[in-house]
Amino acid sequence: MIEVLVAISLFAVVALALTQSAIFGMRFQLQAQIGNLARNLAVSKAEQLAGVQIGDLNSSYNLTEPNLIVTGHKIAFTRTTSISVNTDGSRTVNIIVSSASSYLPKPVSYTTRFAPWES
Repeated sequence: MIEVLVAISLFAVVALALTQSAIFGMRFQLQAQIGNLARNLAVSKAEQLAGVQIGDLNSSYNLTEPNLIVTGHKIAFTRTTSISVNTDGSRTVNIIVSSASSYLPKPVSYTTRFAPWES
C-alpha cells in the first residue's frame, strides 16, 4: 500500500514539473510570435518608405501610429517612425514598435539608412 502511495506521489511531482515546463514553453513561443509581429510591422514600414524618392523623404514622414492590430491577433501595437536627414544626403529611418501587452516586454527597434544613390 505504501509503495502505491509513493508511486502516485512521485507521478504527481513529475506531472506537475512537466505541466510547468509546457506552460513556460507556450508562453515563450507566444512572446516570440508577438516579437516577430512587431518586427514585421517595423520592416514593412521601412519597405514602404523605401519607395519614396529620397529627396522627398524627410521629417514630414515622422509619424506615430497607435492601435495597429495585425489580422488574426488582438494585441494592439504602436509604431513610431522618425527620419533624420544626414549631412551626406542619406536618410536614417528609425522605427520603434511597442505594445502594452506583457508578451512584448520591451519595444522593438529597427533602424535603416537610405543612401542618396538608392533613389
